[in-house]
Amino acid sequence: MDEQAKKDRDTVADQSHNSSDQQSPSEQVPAPPAAANGLSRREVATAIPKIAVAAAAMAHEQPANAVYNMFFNKAPLSSSMWLCGDNANGNLGIGNISLKSSPVQLGSLSTWTSVAAGFQAGYAIKNGSLWAWGYNNYGGLGLNDTVLRSSPVQLGGLNNWAQISASKYSAAGVHTDGTIWCWGYNGGGQLGNNDTNWLSSPIQVGTLSVWTSVSASGGNSTIAKRKDGTLWGWGSNGYGSLGDRTIVNRSSPVQIGTLSTWNLVAAVQEHTMATRLDGTLWAWGRNDSGQLGLRDRNHRSSPVQVGSLSTWTVISNSQLFSAAIRSDGTLWGWGDDFYGELGQNSTYNNRSSPVQIGSLSTWTTVSCGYWFMTARRNDGTIWSWGKNSYGNLGLGDTANRSSPVQIGTLSKWRSVTASGPYIILLKP
Repeated sequence: MDEQAKKDRDTVADQSHNSSDQQSPSEQVPAPPAAANGLSRREVATAIPKIAVAAAAMAHEQPANAVYNMFFNKAPLSSSMWLCGDNANGNLGIGNISLKSSPVQLGSLSTWTSVAAGFQAGYAIKNGSLWAWGYNNYGGLGLNDTVLRSSPVQLGGLNNWAQISASKYSAAGVHTDGTIWCWGYNGGGQLGNNDTNWLSSPIQVGTLSVWTSVSASGGNSTIAKRKDGTLWGWGSNGYGSLGDRTIVNRSSPVQIGTLSTWNLVAAVQEHTMATRLDGTLWAWGRNDSGQLGLRDRNHRSSPVQVGSLSTWTVISNSQLFSAAIRSDGTLWGWGDDFYGELGQNSTYNNRSSPVQIGSLSTWTTVSCGYWFMTARRNDGTIWSWGKNSYGNLGLGDTANRSSPVQIGTLSKWRSVTASGPYIILLKP
């Protein structure tokens, strides 16, 4: 597909997604200092999908409810890293800016243990050290500058990184000592340091060493969980995505409710999902496409349960749609379906409550990207569907799909992480 065809199709998408173009009342992101080559302004400015911590847990073949143990007490499994999709800002980390429509290996190392994908920047941990590459305006790579990198560069010299989460122009991570650190763009106060000044190197959020996981949202907010099971948020809050019953921005952590039974959390642009220890699923924030799964399109400023089931084990979301896996291995999606990202063999068919994707009960992880999904089955195969303008589905072409299609023929993939128009895979 030529570039003009991509632009024409994206223009149609823009006209059909007017609500998604509306900027959060609390989010005023200036134009980046330099344009992100290869993407329209709208694509750069839209959401950064975030994979849930649950998927990270499953990626390391640990129980989804053992996130804290995984990060701090268990030795993660080493893997080689593979990527495909858009690469205009070096976000594939392979030393160039050429698009790849099927997975290519990043270097030759097989010591990577976990990854995070921002909209145009990648992050990965190996042997406790943190590495970053790609788009770097606002210092989002944490390298104390704003220079783009097309291959991985280490952040400092520390080897105590336990978890990393990537946002649009910023990132957040947890150290093995339980401290949490943020860097990059800070227009909504998402760095949690009581101001809105962006930083090009990590800064600690407060002084506590009680954090177990963090999810950095593309909507300029951050959600994190403490050891005691409480959930906290800070940053932009225009649609109530911080869950504190207000739409007031916060530049330091505020507790979400009073419960201490939160398990997994997935934050994305302007809406959040989380599970509790009892397996129930909760959602709050923006809901104009039904992405909260509550059978309506009303925004929520505090957690509301999605249905009545207590069998949810894995969660992931994007700006306008969400996905989750139940304990029986079935996969479910809801929200926007403009490109077939809900996997229903159709398009333009939004859903405001969960619908099953296919009939299989063999799914172990799911990750929502830029109007597409990827998921792993228990046989180690990876499947993808939805928008594919940049080859991000990994199928060797740029044709959209409205139902799951296998990436290659391998059955040895350990995990898959989707973000902007690209994916990161780990393989033993």
